[in-house]
Amino acid sequence: MTWIQRLLAQSLPDPPPRDPTNPFWWGVRGQTSASGVRVDADSALTISAVFAAVSVISSAIAGVPVTLFTQDPDGTKHVQITAPLWSTLNMVPNDAQTAFEWWEYLTGCALLRGNGYARILPGPSGWADQLDVPYSPDEITPKVDHIARRILKYERQLPDGSKQTILPDEMFHLKGMTRDGLVGISVVSHARETMGLALATEAYGARFFSQDATPKGVLTHPGTFKDDSPAPARIRAEWQMMHSGLANAHNIAVLEEGMTFQAIGMSHEDSQFLATREFTVRDIARWFQIQPHMIQDLDHATFTNIEAQGEEFVRYTLRRWAARWEQTITRMLLPDGLKVQLDFDQLLRGDTLTRFQTYELARRMEIMNRNEVRAKENMNPTADGDDYSSPIMRRETIKEDLPVPTTPPQGTASLDELEITARSNGHAG
Repeated sequence: MTWIQRLLAQSLPDPPPRDPTNPFWWGVRGQTSASGVRVDADSALTISAVFAAVSVISSAIAGVPVTLFTQDPDGTKHVQITAPLWSTLNMVPNDAQTAFEWWEYLTGCALLRGNGYARILPGPSGWADQLDVPYSPDEITPKVDHIARRILKYERQLPDGSKQTILPDEMFHLKGMTRDGLVGISVVSHARETMGLALATEAYGARFFSQDATPKGVLTHPGTFKDDSPAPARIRAEWQMMHSGLANAHNIAVLEEGMTFQAIGMSHEDSQFLATREFTVRDIARWFQIQPHMIQDLDHATFTNIEAQGEEFVRYTLRRWAARWEQTITRMLLPDGLKVQLDFDQLLRGDTLTRFQTYELARRMEIMNRNEVRAKENMNPTADGDDYSSPIMRRETIKEDLPVPTTPPQGTASLDELEITARSNGHAG
């Protein structure tokens, strides 16, 4: 029997008796994977690769500064730090959470369940005075009009069994990938088999060490023993005394009465267990569209490509979630004329030498001034740092403005005198 067969045999218990109070029967359909393991958002987070992927993406999005700005027709941007919504998005969205916690939880819900929900609370600062603590996606059911292609309302299941209705313009709804354009799809439900296999192999590995009864070797006697013979117990005890423990390692065995010893190792089928666990890590990375090295799978990462893979993480993983955030904020929260952008400059910063070489090139091309460079390095501006002219061009201009001397300064030998002196000392022909 291969390890897969043993795994499935251990993971497929008989169903419990039918009981309306047992969640096994009234729970969400399809939560049990083919490996026999029930998979939901909570059990999925016990898989290290899933936890790492959700944690890395959600915390990276939560740590990115949010910029609010207006833009002139010529493209000039004016940052609006004093806008009330800036503090709500960057500092304190509500009286129970920090902005980091709010963004991280909502992004994590959208990653795992396809949807993140938070109620928009009006107040003294306007329509979006606060953004409430996000709801669990299990509590919210969007009611969709499939003919009009609109969400009519959101129903929240309260602990007492009653339902609360929330209108669409009162709900901040962050969606992941959708099938109908209105409600996000759950990665957990679509990746149930991958995650179920990961959970099953992990459970199998744990049982392997706690319950495995496979012997490491077999002593074979050519004859037979009587049922009440003490010989088997005596032989086993003597073998264990002579060959178990560090002090007896590599002892020479002496077998009597024609006995033979046969070692038992891991079969080729069982050795695939480790390969399967490694494969599920990369498979889970595909589901979350994240580079494997970001969840500590460094098999294909090298010193030459790790920085490029880090940039790919920002471009192909974070930017897609940033676009969802920016457009949802614009649609639900921002007044006309105000725009939002998540700033990834800090995540794309290279090493010190590369950064300063880039700044030098930007200064030569006159596309950055000194204060803009200082701002990138989190330094205060200087009084004369708003000049865009290139330092090289300024030095050339200064040289052109200096008067050209017609006679050498006093106390300095002329070129002819220096040449005569050099020749007399034998340094020139």
